[in-house]
Amino acid sequence: MPITITDQGSDNTVDIDPAVAEGGSGSIVFLGRGGTVRIGSGCLLSRANITIGSDCSFEVDDGCRLAAIEVRAHMRASVVVGAGTNFTWHTRLFLHEPSRIIIGRWCLIASDTLFTTSDMHSILNRATGERINPAADIVLGDHVWVALQATILKGSIIDEGSIVGLGSVVSGRLPANTLCAGRPARPIRENVSWDPALL
Repeated sequence: MPITITDQGSDNTVDIDPAVAEGGSGSIVFLGRGGTVRIGSGCLLSRANITIGSDCSFEVDDGCRLAAIEVRAHMRASVVVGAGTNFTWHTRLFLHEPSRIIIGRWCLIASDTLFTTSDMHSILNRATGERINPAADIVLGDHVWVALQATILKGSIIDEGSIVGLGSVVSGRLPANTLCAGRPARPIRENVSWDPALL
């Protein structure tokens, strides 16, 4: 069943390779104005669920597998996915506030993973009433592997070539070419690489 597009706003733009749109399944819903969805050639969507608010964008380069991806971009938020990146099944990309999720090329994102740029609720200083938990961007370098059931929290930066272990929670920066695991995730082995094939 082709991808369905519902526009409940105005001035929104969709640019999807026709073969990708016809061969995939899922929905794209625009809730505001000035939104953009661009998905390159050779991509695969299967039961995708993409919701785009005002001044938000979801841009995917060529050759990506977006199986059952769920995107919630509310206002002035953007997601960029580099070429050849694969989401193996259900991944949630949540941007409830102005922020960005940037995922590099040739990454592998396993099932039941969560990326969130916001806590989704406010934490306040009781004395001043000031909010103390603003949203923050998430950035993955090229060739990063995020394993099953991992959570990537706001402000996280995962440098290229690194691996995030099963069920880990990332909050902060993880160095390049490092195997990281735990809650919170910490480096447990350095100078590693990975290959999607079982060698």
